[in-house]
Amino acid sequence: MSGDAGRLTSFSEKYNEVISQLPCGHRSRCGWCAVTPALPTDPPRDNILHILPLVVASPPRVSAWRPSAVNLPMLESFTFLMGNHPAELPGELLYCKNHMWCRPGPGGVHTFGFSAYAVRLMQDVYFLEWRIDPGLVTLKQEIGYIETQKATSGLYAPLAGRIVRFNAELLDDPSTINVDGYGRGWLFEMVADSTESTLDARAYFDHLAATWEATQRMIKGQVMREDS
Repeated sequence: MSGDAGRLTSFSEKYNEVISQLPCGHRSRCGWCAVTPALPTDPPRDNILHILPLVVASPPRVSAWRPSAVNLPMLESFTFLMGNHPAELPGELLYCKNHMWCRPGPGGVHTFGFSAYAVRLMQDVYFLEWRIDPGLVTLKQEIGYIETQKATSGLYAPLAGRIVRFNAELLDDPSTINVDGYGRGWLFEMVADSTESTLDARAYFDHLAATWEATQRMIKGQVMREDS
């Protein structure tokens, strides 16, 4: 028996062991079973990640189990409080210090957008334009321009690499950034030369905490200038 076949057989045995512990005995009237497809007797290797949630999502009385053959890190999300306003930082994303998030994608094509922290600082987005065509960019190269309730500013590449495409829908309705910043409000897709300088959610939270006092002073100074 090959190593892969052995791992899949072991997985199937462990799955059967877990479901046998369910109070319902994993019968047809079980609500959990009603939404859970049966495990194939010989699941293809490329489907192993689709099968894992069946075990992980089992009721609390059944201990979650993960095979050593698949590395699934715990991705903890964080909430940074900006005064009374929470900024959600999903754990599955990476973050850049210019307050853009990065969602790793297949083939090295990553999606970028504004973090909830950045959106809260900008508040309502009124206008957005891209100043370059998709293609090669350098770190901190100006790629666009944005007008918001609080400021007008250039937009700069968070990493060096090749921009594959921009989110053209934002040109017609940039307010999508406010409404769905981690979804339809994405900014662009990019193949980055490297993501080593990005931060995970915990490191980004710590970065925000370390700079929050200075940010508050900047916001206060802005307000005072507007009121004068």
